[in-house]
This record gives sequence, structure tokens and C-alpha cells, in this order.
Amino acid sequence: MVCRTDLLAALALTLLLAGCTAGTDASVPLSPSVPTRAAPAEPAPEATAAPPLTVPAEPTQLPSASATDSAPTPLPAPDALVTLRENGVFLGDGWGSEAVQVLALESAAGIAFRSPRLAYIANQAIFVADPLGAPAHPVADAPPSFLLGPDLVWTADGKALLTIADREDANAQQTGSSIDIGLVAVPGGGWRPGLALADRAGASILRAESASGQVLLVAWGSEPSFQQVLRYDLATGQAAGSLPIAGQGEIIASPDGKLALTSLYNEAKGANEDVLYDLTDAAATVRQRLPLRADTHTAGRLWSPNGDRIAYLLREGRTPGEEQTQGLGLYLWDLKQAKATKIADVTDPAGGPVAWTPDGRYLVFRQSDAAGANAFYALDTTDNTLRRLPLDPASRILGWLPQAQ
Repeated sequence: MVCRTDLLAALALTLLLAGCTAGTDASVPLSPSVPTRAAPAEPAPEATAAPPLTVPAEPTQLPSASATDSAPTPLPAPDALVTLRENGVFLGDGWGSEAVQVLALESAAGIAFRSPRLAYIANQAIFVADPLGAPAHPVADAPPSFLLGPDLVWTADGKALLTIADREDANAQQTGSSIDIGLVAVPGGGWRPGLALADRAGASILRAESASGQVLLVAWGSEPSFQQVLRYDLATGQAAGSLPIAGQGEIIASPDGKLALTSLYNEAKGANEDVLYDLTDAAATVRQRLPLRADTHTAGRLWSPNGDRIAYLLREGRTPGEEQTQGLGLYLWDLKQAKATKIADVTDPAGGPVAWTPDGRYLVFRQSDAAGANAFYALDTTDNTLRRLPLDPASRILGWLPQAQ
């Protein structure tokens, strides 16, 4: 899923679990680059494939109130759903039934779940816990700059955490802040500084293989647009290269780290389009484009576990920052078939995808019910059946973890 700042919050992107799970190929030849202020994004090269929008005449309807108590087919494995509600972590069955509180996080921030461990910041320290039983324990002190904007991201190997924080910087003439990225070895090893991004309002981590390797990221300037993805060496804190990727707003990498998804506004067509870039190519070739209707944009974009589909909510409005009045449906973008298909009539502009089950069969999303209350639904992407889940509407889904046999 970034460093949360006031600038990025203005984008009003849908709340997601942010796991940054994409990757990078260290063998790709890249030209050295030092980060500069992001300029307004220019349209990228033409795509090699342009998927048409395919909309079925009758997408899946939300279940009626009389049918909402039916549960989906149980998950193939005995997984447990981990959710966050207020300051408590709850553990239920695969669909959240009979959930019990297993952790109290107090006033936690920067929550990052990577099965089976949960990391968070509380009382100026970084904690790691196992919701299945291992108690929370501090692994490092949080640096002072965390008081302005804490965030945590697991490395791909699960052996370290990246700490990302913005701090006030009197020398930052454009943004008034800079970004500090540090590292914490897990289970223990203390915090150490990694790299500093001067005069930046925020950073989005695409992938970090390990604490001793490289990190692929976007650094935001005073505008929510960018023209390059940067590569840094975490051991030295030095810039190691860049990829010519232009985008606006959110950028998320595929689970295997080979593709990156972001948005661009096509001035010639007067409409937004979502763009897939190849992260393994030094030229960052555009692999597919998703053209959108005028005055619409995508929200809550979510990669499937194997990276072959992207779920999203289509919404009215040119940008996520505009006042939201209408959701235009839940869609699946099938990358193999190069097309997007409407799969459910979701009209709640604050709704949208929140999680895929680990097997990639079910897509969980939020939507207001007929009474106006929020609810979670699970859509079976194999047959488009839809059921309401027994979750508190104030919950946040963190993910699934296997229970002991």
C-alpha cells in the first residue's frame, strides 16, 4: 500500500492495508540520479496493449437484508482473520466470526501486518507481536521525528522494518519538511538511520528486499505528481538509480515486484487512465493502460495475490481530492485478458476493495447497506456470488494467518 502526510491525505484515497510487497531487479542497468522536486507529470509513452472496458448488463447485486446472514464457503485452509477495531486486535475464523481480542495496542500508530507478525509504534517505541500468542515486545526506540508522521514497512524477507517519518525542515524551501528512512532488524538489533530525502512531503515504498539491499521508492514534492521512481542503497544511503515513471497520486507495485500501477491525466483525451509500468525494464515500458470515462477515477486499487488482477472502485470526479458523490461500481482488471469488467454495483463513494483472501478467490470490499450502515462483503470471483461478512463495520482488515493444526 507510504508516509502519511497532510498532502497525501488530501488525496482522500481509500483506507487500505498497506503492505508494500513489490520487488526490484538489482541487475537492471540504471542511470545514477539524485532526487529533485517532482514536476507535473507528462503523459507516458503509448501502451503496448490498451484494455477495453467490458461491462456486463447486470453486475452482481448486493444481497438483501434477509440474505445477509449467509457465510461464504470456508477458506481452503484453516486461516484466521486478523482485524483491528479501535485499539484492539481481534482474531476470528476465516471470515471473522466469533472474533476475540488478542492484543491491546493502546494509542498505536504505523501498524504493519506481515503474517504472522504485527508491528506498530506506541509510547515512542517500536513493537512486534504475534496475534496467535507471542506477546508484544519492543524491538527499538522510535526516533524523535516519528512525532510528525510515523509509518512502518516490512522488508520482503521479513527480517527488518523500514521506519518512515517526515520532519520539519527549515531548509526545505518547497515543502517545509524532509523524509527520514531508518531500519530496525527483527527480532532485535536497534534502530539505525538509512537515508534522508531532502525537501520532500512524503515517500511511497514500492519494495525493499532486505535491510542490507536496495529500496525502490517514490519521493513526493510539493505536488502529488512524480516523474521518476528512485532506487537507493540502504547500507550507504546513496542514490543508486532511477526509472522514468510518471504518475499522479498513489503508486503500488505488484506482489512479484515486476509491475507498478499509477494514474495519469491524459490532456488530449480529457480523461484519467491507469497505467502499468514494467519495473524490470530500464526504460520502464508501459505494459497496459486502462482508459477511463471523463470525470471519473479509480480508488482502492488492490492487486490480487498472484498479480494477475487488480480490483478497484470506479468513482465520479476527476481527482480523489474532489468531493465524492457517487461510486460507479466495483471492477476487476484482468491483466491476462487486458480488460476491465464491472462485477458489482457499489455506489458508496467511500466503499471499495479492502482485501483479497490468500488464495485469491474472494475479494472483500466495503459498502453501505440499505440502512446506510457500512458493511463488509465477500465476492467469490469464480461464480460472482456475494455474501455479507459478520464483521463490525468499524473494523479494519489486517490480513489472514494460518492457525496451528
